[in-house]
Amino acid sequence: MVDLQSRTLRWLDVVKGVTGTQHALWRHADALATLAHRLTELFASGARVGLGELARWHAAARAGTVVLRHRDGSRVVYTRRDDEDVSGFAARIGTPDADSGEIAEAPSLVYLLRGDIQPADGAEAYALHPLALDAARVRLLAAPDLVTTLAPV
Repeated sequence: MVDLQSRTLRWLDVVKGVTGTQHALWRHADALATLAHRLTELFASGARVGLGELARWHAAARAGTVVLRHRDGSRVVYTRRDDEDVSGFAARIGTPDADSGEIAEAPSLVYLLRGDIQPADGAEAYALHPLALDAARVRLLAAPDLVTTLAPV
């Protein structure tokens, strides 16, 4: 779905239940328009959890140090503070309240847009575009893995 006014693109993987053969889009235009409208409302509501947010929750819960890489290649380090619980740490990741330091060792858990960082052997790795990640070296995670490994407290 392309919104030219807001300059956004969303991939909506939906199926319209139909029967028979030789389907024409025009026959389902009203139902598809309603579905697209409702999905747009859902995206805009803030109620939909994105993969980035899931990755931040996992990182905050499973790591003491999180390195956030920006699109320009710069990196910001967040280290959990002694008085900081998981939810506080998760809320701080991505804010200007970062810590100093750099990570010298290969990470054992990565959530990436592009798989262009080499994690440690045996690391868990989610990448939207895996690129050079070697499935023989790391455990590649799929998007559903980010949800199914969460457990209510």
